[in-house]
Amino acid sequence: MLLSVPEELGIGFIAGLASRAISTPLSVITVRLQTETEGEDEDDELNTKKGSPHESREGLKRGSIIGTVQRLSEEEGLQGFWRGFTTAIPLSLNPAITLFLFQVFRKISSRYSVQKNQPLATPSAGSAFLGAAFSNAISTILLYPLILAKTRLQVHRKQGASSETMFSIWKRALLREGIPGAYQGLEAQIVKGFVSQGITMMVKQR
Repeated sequence: MLLSVPEELGIGFIAGLASRAISTPLSVITVRLQTETEGEDEDDELNTKKGSPHESREGLKRGSIIGTVQRLSEEEGLQGFWRGFTTAIPLSLNPAITLFLFQVFRKISSRYSVQKNQPLATPSAGSAFLGAAFSNAISTILLYPLILAKTRLQVHRKQGASSETMFSIWKRALLREGIPGAYQGLEAQIVKGFVSQGITMMVKQR
């Protein structure tokens, strides 16, 4: 059954949103595990010299998943596990638009295919790669201001600038560099998505 454009985009958006909702806590915990020990080695040594049993026990918990989950829960509560989720919601459109454009590419290419008996669901490896790669590139170009703002927002919040918003970041980028400021780093993002999405869809289809 062929879906309409709103249905295709809507289902893709819901699927992407559900995926982010499930994976965000895992991402937060992973980042915390990777960064929480930075600059804390000296504190551990000082606490050990002071003979504080409580601080020593906390130091032993660093680097463990359970310890990280406990500290995150105590410091930020349940909402801490979904930190940054609201800014990532619009980005759930990325896979939706990519898959929609890929379906459009398949339908168009099948009409001009030499092998008329080739099913629509099984494009050639090269066709799958190019279709997915270009679909992802177009989706990235459309949503890149959101991607850039989300990345910069995460950096600002790590530096303690909690008052920053996506709109303030866009405003600063436009004032400094104009329209190109909202697309800084676009080339690298397109190349990364072009290769990764192309290979992923090529292997999946084959």
